[in-house]
Amino acid sequence: MCCADERQADWEWVKWLPHCQHFAVADAAGPLRAVRLALSDVISLLGTEFAERPRHEADATPSRDEPYVVVVLDGGEVGEERRFIGSGYRNAALIEVGDALPWRYSKRVLRLDVTANGLEMVQASRAGKEVRTGLGTPDELSIAHARACARIVSPYRLGAAPEISEPLATDFDLAKLLGIEDVATFDPRPYWASRSAQDRLRVPIGIDEDGGTIELDIKESALGGNGPHGVLIGATGSGKSELLRTLVLSMAISHSSETLNFVLVDFKGGATFIGLDQLPHTSAVITNLADEVQLVARMQESLQGELVRRQELLRRAGNFSSVLDYEKARAGAHRWTRCPRCSSSSMSSASCCPHTASSSTCSS
Repeated sequence: MCCADERQADWEWVKWLPHCQHFAVADAAGPLRAVRLALSDVISLLGTEFAERPRHEADATPSRDEPYVVVVLDGGEVGEERRFIGSGYRNAALIEVGDALPWRYSKRVLRLDVTANGLEMVQASRAGKEVRTGLGTPDELSIAHARACARIVSPYRLGAAPEISEPLATDFDLAKLLGIEDVATFDPRPYWASRSAQDRLRVPIGIDEDGGTIELDIKESALGGNGPHGVLIGATGSGKSELLRTLVLSMAISHSSETLNFVLVDFKGGATFIGLDQLPHTSAVITNLADEVQLVARMQESLQGELVRRQELLRRAGNFSSVLDYEKARAGAHRWTRCPRCSSSSMSSASCCPHTASSSTCSS
């Protein structure tokens, strides 16, 4: 988008379009918006791969390696950037809605005259005379409606992580890792039903340098997982809190509160798990324990008591040795309630320890 300062307000809505966001460069507000005052700046923003494209080819086919690029020019500075006007770029088009470019007849140029009452295509005859062809009445779309449409498509993105050339320099949110297209309309129940037993307690937490998904499986090792206990160690500012929040949210989105509960413990001020107390999975959030040694001991005793209570529940239900055995029996003829796993995440000044209860425990 190449737009003059005085026209910026009319095009402010394009910031919501994923098509107008840079695929790799980001600023404090997210992916960089591809809106500039000069046409040469737009070309620079598109990178050397675009600048080195061959001249326009009428029968060229866009591809993932060479996507079609549309640049809208509305009063922006053209300067010495004349290639778009001349030979053009392969798989690219320039749409000018103002009067910055001189009009001339060309096989590579299409002129449309738009008024409130009609839409005409302007061409030239062999004799060089102007020929106008009526195409119909143009649709009317207000700026407010354009903004609404842009915001509707704003959550959508193209491509998968493995196809990004520099994945670690790309911004990926949790929704993309979980394959959720639109968070606003996401219904977790079909998602829970689609997950297999092997996917239980296994969730994505990031991407590696090749763009592949990094998953954490906190099932016990006998069931093919990496759990049930773990330690996360890092210096202040290394991202421990962010990883813990990602883990808790990923687990909550992937599991029903009937099958998974959280006890979130923060020895500091409680900022790590702020807002996560609203999850239906969260049984308790405990904070500010750094200077309360007696409360730490009390918390440990409470967790131990919960483990004993769960063992008693399993014993009364039929002397089951694990939650897995209980769930197998429940899936059969018995109409018992679910026994959610309990995941306790603890955050201290130097380490964080997410862990699940052992396979011999469950809760009602």
